[in-house]
Amino acid sequence: SIVPQAVTLTSINESGTSLVLSGNSTDEQSILNYARGFDLSKKYSQTSVTSITVAPVTFTITLLRE
Repeated sequence: SIVPQAVTLTSINESGTSLVLSGNSTDEQSILNYARGFDLSKKYSQTSVTSITVAPVTFTITLLRE
């Protein structure tokens, strides 16, 4: 999935079948749209937004491969 302009990745960590993306954004909706893109791609068996904080807006998305 292409990273939207409003989203900045700060780390990508891979462990076994999981990929964890962390970063910040200008708004929560951009994070949800980014995660939805992974979900729609069907490349991962599960896409979860595991955290979102505000002020500043930060996030963690976990992707699981089969």
